[in-house]
Amino acid sequence: MVTAGEGAITMTGGRLLGAAGPLSTGVSVTLRIDSVGLTLVGGDPPTAWQIPFSALREPRCRAHRGMVEVAAWVSGSLVMVNFSAASLEGSTASEIDALLAGATGRDATGPTSGGTPYTVNPRRRRLSLLVVAVLAIGAGASLLVWQLADVQTRSSARADRVVAATMNLRGSDLPEGWSALNSSSSILGGFLSPGSSRQSPAQKRVTAAVISGYQDCMGITNAVDRVFGAAGVTPPIEIGGMPYGPEQSTAVTEVGTVTQRYASPADVAADRRQISQARFPTCFAEAIGRLATANGDVIKATEDLPVVRQEFRQPLGVLVTGANVTIPMAGLAGTSTAQLGITVLLTGSYEQTLYTFAVPGSFPERLRQQVVGELSARLAGVSGTRSA
Repeated sequence: MVTAGEGAITMTGGRLLGAAGPLSTGVSVTLRIDSVGLTLVGGDPPTAWQIPFSALREPRCRAHRGMVEVAAWVSGSLVMVNFSAASLEGSTASEIDALLAGATGRDATGPTSGGTPYTVNPRRRRLSLLVVAVLAIGAGASLLVWQLADVQTRSSARADRVVAATMNLRGSDLPEGWSALNSSSSILGGFLSPGSSRQSPAQKRVTAAVISGYQDCMGITNAVDRVFGAAGVTPPIEIGGMPYGPEQSTAVTEVGTVTQRYASPADVAADRRQISQARFPTCFAEAIGRLATANGDVIKATEDLPVVRQEFRQPLGVLVTGANVTIPMAGLAGTSTAQLGITVLLTGSYEQTLYTFAVPGSFPERLRQQVVGELSARLAGVSGTRSA
């Protein structure tokens, strides 16, 4: 519910995504926006956290899929609160966004130099799709639309997209008690949203530094790099799936996939020669971790991150490789860490990326193996194939 009075707007019944100041993850909160800044109140006993406008970077409010989200960067961390769109009685998300823009001097009509508060670093061709800043959530998705020559070709392309979409992770692949999450408010939402966003000069420098580091790690040049470099081929079909998480949890645990279908198995076979190299999973995971945490800082784009290779029993007909990277999360209480997992599956004309996220702790390894088995079976078209 939204109420207004004395120049302030109060929104009740919100849910906090991620810890923020003294408030814990998932707590129900009330948000007050007044002439001074934002105040979040929640917890038991109730605790208030006041944030002056001078401490906010790129505050936003938007409506998306039946929800209204208010988000802003505070001391390097993204703070986000979700409200039901039905609770906006007498107000709109655009009105609240305009209020935030006016109070902070943010341009209310267009994207900032880095896009939205949860935008990502784009690349002409990447297995990782959109790479978000830590706790960056739900960059606006824009699925690729292909202009085809005739009705028959368009029909075939639509059929191919439908098939590719069915290869993504499903709720039935997960244990009871896991369900689909709102993409705009999930940690992995931006990773699973194919598309691109404009890069600022700082982001371009970070991207270049990360790619250079990846190529040095792999011992290859840009000319032969199939993942980030000039040798890469753009897939005509790229479909992001839904993020999933447990319905009841004191931690933030999520999983989701993106599926790419290439024009020819030869394209995937060429990628496979690079991806099957022993050093690929750790080099690639560290690159994604750097992109996710550098936030425009070239120095951070070259810092070492802890990476642990994932181990799989190779399913029939499918190459599976991946690693977990530990990424720093800066907050008001100091720096904590989260685990970001990246697993790549290849077979035939398909390449698929499985993302997992966990904070605190780590994603359940047994569940990872189970999910990879289900995905591998679907991709290979062999019912019952398992990787573990």
